[in-house]
Amino acid sequence: MNKLTQTILAVIAMVFFLNTNAESKALEFDVALSNLSVMAGSQQKAYLNINITGLPSGNRVKRPQTNIAFVLDKSGSMSGIKMIQAKQALEMAISRLNKDDVASLIVYDNEARVLWSAAVMQNPTQFLNTIKSIGADGSTALFAGVTQGSYEIRKFLDKNKVNRVILISDGMANIGPSKPHELAELGRALSKQGISVSTIGLGLGYNEDLMTQLAGHSDGNHYFVEDADKLASVFDSELGDIFSVVAQDININIICKGGVKPIRILGRDENIVGQNIHTNFNQIYGNQQRHITLELLIPAGMRGEKMSVADVSIAYNDATMKQQLLHNNSVAVTFTDRKEVVQKDKNPLIYDNVTSFQANEMSKQVVLLRDKGDLEGAKTLQSRNISNLAQQVSQSKSPGKLKAQLEQEEYLLENLDNDNWNKARKEVRRKQHSIDTQQVKKGGN
Repeated sequence: MNKLTQTILAVIAMVFFLNTNAESKALEFDVALSNLSVMAGSQQKAYLNINITGLPSGNRVKRPQTNIAFVLDKSGSMSGIKMIQAKQALEMAISRLNKDDVASLIVYDNEARVLWSAAVMQNPTQFLNTIKSIGADGSTALFAGVTQGSYEIRKFLDKNKVNRVILISDGMANIGPSKPHELAELGRALSKQGISVSTIGLGLGYNEDLMTQLAGHSDGNHYFVEDADKLASVFDSELGDIFSVVAQDININIICKGGVKPIRILGRDENIVGQNIHTNFNQIYGNQQRHITLELLIPAGMRGEKMSVADVSIAYNDATMKQQLLHNNSVAVTFTDRKEVVQKDKNPLIYDNVTSFQANEMSKQVVLLRDKGDLEGAKTLQSRNISNLAQQVSQSKSPGKLKAQLEQEEYLLENLDNDNWNKARKEVRRKQHSIDTQQVKKGGN
């Protein structure tokens, strides 16, 4: 083989490698500061934003294996059509699993019981017969049901599987821990183990604060299903998300440089120790874009000086390649004495993210005021919230997401004194959760 032939073959091999690597790539990253230039001579606030986009999973070899615990409320309030539809939805879900997937079934009333222990799907017919046998009676030990579901997940816990508890309930948790902060702590604990909990609130009798706290802090989805006949489509949507996971265990580490002071990550649990910040996502779906926004203080600098602000390291497990990958980036800022330069170098999309977070936090305060009976105070605060959000929409270069959020905030204002506030509140909490967890996919609603 002559030298020219060897060179040609080497080039072909490199092209093949690059194409294969491109096809298997799970995530894209965009790390940026809200301000590339800041005024010299004084300390000021800025935001570090990390966008992570899950690439479409359609061109990947196969979907990830799943490890799902179905946790079903079988208390007395679930009798009748609710239980019939819930069982049909479960049967549909089981029929979509592959023989290598793991599944378990837990029911709870006064206590939690395992009806089908975690196992690979080698005998789906017997599993389906077990579902058919479920009846409804008793109280609602929700915490125990989720805890038992997590026990079943741990039997096959694997970073290369999508580990998910799917909870469905129509009632208030009235046995065991039943406060939102207790469910939030359970969610955090499960998230640290790589387990997410998706919650499905059925009807108008469940506690949406419990369900959103549990889902939000474990990085799961939350659904409000008023009519039981919609359960099958919700299960179908949830499985679609699970099957489209492209990356898991996304660990984000940020090291602030020099005198840069980290304050908080907007809307997410984080661990800040000195100049070091850590947070994570449990998973990212194909076509989904998620971001974290770190609020920080930049120390005073001299005109013309360029200062390194932070180093960013992101480690994640590719769901189909089954290997850990790493992405590194750094950001810097330049000090100037020209205000027009500062204005020109602002990143408007990052300020859109900040506005979205602030509006969502304010709407949560509005709900709390309404809960306390201060209807006029709630209306006043929400009117101000809408005005602030509308102003940012008018200034945004890409206002689509903020326009959708503005419609949500207007819905809240219109329904504060609605006779059917219970229903509206559940819908509002669902939308707030969606913004908090950025579960909407690109091009989705």
